[in-house]
Amino acid sequence: MMNLIKLVPYTLAGLWSRELLLTALVLSPVAYLGVYLGYRLQHHLDEKTFLLTCRWLLAFSGVALLIKALA
Repeated sequence: MMNLIKLVPYTLAGLWSRELLLTALVLSPVAYLGVYLGYRLQHHLDEKTFLLTCRWLLAFSGVALLIKALA
C-alpha cells in the first residue's frame, strides 16, 4: 500500500524512467519469490532459531557495509 502512495509524488517529480520501470518489472518475480521463501522458512523454524538467524544476517550485513564505507 505504501508503494502505491509513492506513485503520485514520484510521478510529479519526474523520477520515473522507462529503464527504471522495466527493471522493476523484471525484478518483481524475484521479490515475490523472496517473500514466499521467507514466509515458508519462518514457519518451519522455531522462533528462537529464526530470530538468531536474522540477528546474525543483520550483523554480517552491517559489518560488510562498514567495511565498504571505510574502504
